[in-house]
Amino acid sequence: MAPTMPRPIRVPDPEWHAALAAARANGETLTDVVRRALVAYATGESRQAVDALDALDPRDPEVAHGEADKILLAIVPVEVREAYERIEGRAPWWASA
Repeated sequence: MAPTMPRPIRVPDPEWHAALAAARANGETLTDVVRRALVAYATGESRQAVDALDALDPRDPEVAHGEADKILLAIVPVEVREAYERIEGRAPWWASA
């Protein structure tokens, strides 16, 4: 990994403190959270997901829904994806179960 340098950023106190508390509750540092967000932003991850969702063919709702799930699950945090997979596995009525 490249060496890291301290970077001053301006964030309103309420946002900073809420994010810091959430990061700590998840066993992370705020640096981890910011770096993950910067990588996602720099790689255009969200824009790619939007483009892929916009390109889905809605004529087959079941296929479109399954593809949308894959697109969204690829960009959410791991803990969100794992929670989704848990409910999907527990629910026999789930579309992809």
